[in-house]
Amino acid sequence: MKKNYTEFMLGADPEFCCTPNKRSVNGENYIGDAYDKFGLDGNCYTFEVRPDPSKNPLQIVNNIHNIFARKVIADQRLYNLKWIAGSYFDGNPLGGHIHFGYKNSNIDKSEIAKILSQYVGAITILIEDEKTGLKRRCDYGYYTDYRAQPYGMEYRTCSSWITSPYVAAGVLCLSKTVMYEILNNFQFKWEMRVGESDFNNMNIPIIRSYFPSVWNDITKMYLYQKYKIYIDLLYFLVNNNLTWFPVEGTKAAWGIVNPHPEIMPTYRSIGLNTIWGRYLSEREENG
Repeated sequence: MKKNYTEFMLGADPEFCCTPNKRSVNGENYIGDAYDKFGLDGNCYTFEVRPDPSKNPLQIVNNIHNIFARKVIADQRLYNLKWIAGSYFDGNPLGGHIHFGYKNSNIDKSEIAKILSQYVGAITILIEDEKTGLKRRCDYGYYTDYRAQPYGMEYRTCSSWITSPYVAAGVLCLSKTVMYEILNNFQFKWEMRVGESDFNNMNIPIIRSYFPSVWNDITKMYLYQKYKIYIDLLYFLVNNNLTWFPVEGTKAAWGIVNPHPEIMPTYRSIGLNTIWGRYLSEREENG
């Protein structure tokens, strides 16, 4: 690893839908400005959360939570709806776009997108719902889907990983770890294991067969130990054939509890550390 390393910012604009039953609500009835931090993306049925960027992936998770909390306190109608993240809902593909802000890299962005897909995109596929994942990839979110940006690049392959703060932390910490390796480790040797057709068609048995080798590479990356507790959640999910949907639902998983004024001070204080501590405690109790 070179001494004068390249640092970079992380950002994101993951999408989700809200529903009282099986149909998405019209977001224009809840959103004053489509470009707010809790806004809309391209149509009136897909909500989008836009946290402030940070070098720290865990700060982004906290930022997402704070946006959710403030919005529900301001408009309690959202508390009465079910929140749906993941891949696809009611005709709407849901993206989990991740932004990388960096300067002066000699590595081609298409090459970066290939590497990210091997180590981030492939793992998110293994914890998605296969049926809805395939529906999304009929529209976008294909292998190495990215967009060049003035600040760097936007990686668009992943579906919406804000199913819970635990998964969000895992995906963002893994993204930070992989991108750091790409930009800073000139000795980094990655392998093209998951093919484009396997990826786009969600060939789960093939992708899963590569998982041990992919994970072995990840554990050797420079930042893995720093973010191990968060990244290892993804290993737990893949290894146990679990999807990224929490039992309690997305809204509750994010600590979005009863937003009535009398408990507002407590509600505002709920953060990632509290939520993550609850997850670890429950995992220990359940073995």
